[in-house]
Amino acid sequence: MTRRRAFLAAGLAGLGAVAGVGCSNPAAFTYFLFRGDEKVPAEHPLPPKGEKKEVTVAVLTSTGGSLPMDFAGVDRELGALVGKAMAEATKDDKHPVRVVEAAKVDKAKATPGQDWRTANPAEIGKQLGADYVLDLTVTGMGIYSGDYAKEFYSGKADVAVVVYDCGAKDGAPKSQYVHNSKYPTKSTEAMTPAGYRQLFLHRLGNEIAWRHVTHVADRAIARRD
Repeated sequence: MTRRRAFLAAGLAGLGAVAGVGCSNPAAFTYFLFRGDEKVPAEHPLPPKGEKKEVTVAVLTSTGGSLPMDFAGVDRELGALVGKAMAEATKDDKHPVRVVEAAKVDKAKATPGQDWRTANPAEIGKQLGADYVLDLTVTGMGIYSGDYAKEFYSGKADVAVVVYDCGAKDGAPKSQYVHNSKYPTKSTEAMTPAGYRQLFLHRLGNEIAWRHVTHVADRAIARRD
């Protein structure tokens, strides 16, 4: 038997074993069978500066428009999750990401006589010693499906992301995009609104972070169940 056939035979045997114990999630089995350390490159990378070991990132957050009461203060929460995911994904890299502490960002945003929303984010980043700024604006978010009242959760979010290189002379954005996210629908009988909200925001934070850092492919697969 060739090596390839042996591998496929083992995979089929494993599928039968998983089915025998009641696993009904093909994605979960695919992850189990094909998990690995394959790296997925960033769409909007944040390269290191000169000889610096770390890549320092400041995350600015705000909301645009009205959001449901379930998401009051979500911009700050999302910023923390994005920062945590970036640091986690790069902790073993040659140039890990270090995220500026939220308290320092808040202090810079609260400069007397200045509305931080009218300032150039790159300038705020310079004050904080950051190499890059991620400016996140949550423009839409919700956890309920409009088609079925409150019988099902169906998380959706729209986040405008603008990246600034704090070393650029013109202060212009390095890149920008709108991240649209949709979390799998679940029955409201399966979990509390707070539980679904937590899962949804965690997924959203990872999605945005992974657009800027190289990450392991199997982590994304593991969260598609």
